Amino acid sequence: MNLLKINKNQCKNCQYLILLFATSFLPSDWEKYSLEELYKVAKQNHITIIIMDACKYFQPIAFRGESPVVFNEKQREIIQYEVIRTKKELSENIKYYADKSLFFPMFDDYYDVREFYSLARRYDLMYGYINGILGDISVVTESKSKKIGIGLFKTLFAPGKINSILYNRIFRRVFATCSRKGRGVFFAVAGKNKENEIMQNGNLLKNAKKIQTHTYDYERYLRWKRSIYDNENICPLKQPYMVFLDQYIPFHPDLKATGYSIDADTYYHNVEMILNHLSKELNLNIAIAAHPKANYEKLPYFAKYEIFYNSTLPLIYYSDLVVGHFSSSLSYAVLENKRIVLINDSSLEGCSSYQDAIKQYQDMLHCPLVDEKLTTNDLPSIEIDYESYQGFIKNTIGEVRDKDKNLWENILMQIWEY
Repeated sequence: MNLLKINKNQCKNCQYLILLFATSFLPSDWEKYSLEELYKVAKQNHITIIIMDACKYFQPIAFRGESPVVFNEKQREIIQYEVIRTKKELSENIKYYADKSLFFPMFDDYYDVREFYSLARRYDLMYGYINGILGDISVVTESKSKKIGIGLFKTLFAPGKINSILYNRIFRRVFATCSRKGRGVFFAVAGKNKENEIMQNGNLLKNAKKIQTHTYDYERYLRWKRSIYDNENICPLKQPYMVFLDQYIPFHPDLKATGYSIDADTYYHNVEMILNHLSKELNLNIAIAAHPKANYEKLPYFAKYEIFYNSTLPLIYYSDLVVGHFSSSLSYAVLENKRIVLINDSSLEGCSSYQDAIKQYQDMLHCPLVDEKLTTNDLPSIEIDYESYQGFIKNTIGEVRDKDKNLWENILMQIWEY
């Protein structure tokens, strides 16, 4: 396959592609964001990739230490990894790279990352959004909108929160309309569902270029499917089995950042009850597809099951049933036409956004929803709604724009056309 050759006149003398993260960059992110493909395009065009991990500054409570990602010798020639710890370091780096780089902020415009947008206005950065192709579901809940008054009242007693609400609801929109400088010039979306969300939560020019593509998960799926024909793939578990898509919910850093808490003992007890019941009634073994951030070696959960790390795709591919909450990996189950059961147990009642995300998946896929009260008598019929699956692919996963080019080639090609 011939890789994309970039016309330097079209990209403002771009010497660097900078991916700025507000969360810790993990080893799994190399695969998650298809960075091997970006690396190949950058190498051919003599462009350096800089991964800026600004979690220590933006969200210190979620910082997990410097990335243990190890780049090989050839990759290190064009890939740099930098940890941004302070406002000064962020400012100095942005200033240095401003006039010779294309920035990809891997986040929306919200209070914790406001300093980036302030610097974007100061140095008139060229940047755009690619988080619209993550494939996850973000929910603005009706329950939240009804509780705005209560929420504002509570913030009077939590000074650290009122600034966040004022910025997210008012100031960021004011700043965005004051000047054309420092506003995103493009945004990438997969399917139809993400466009309004990006337009609302991002900081974009009115005539920002829309890049239509597909999700990172779909790119990984296509890459893995190709590997089936190149390598011998072995089913990771004795068949038949069902796979649970773990999200490490009680311990996930995102949950801590929201201020919610979910009792781990209750959550895992409920999930295991449901899995055991489904296993018994459907005569299926149980496999756990562990979340990339999970570490169950020192935890007492899922002890009776086989736990697999970095094996979600093959586990889904060979499974008879997929069980989960609202993991973006459900898209693999849809692409492979697998039966799906969603779990919404009572331990999640305190986290309305999680429950709404689960309900949104159910509405889109028309698959059964169960909780820990599941019994033999109320076991739902587990069928595939093929029309809903096709609608999900069209609206959420997206379609391949050019089959001869990988995800990053398609994105960069459309950016340079701007």
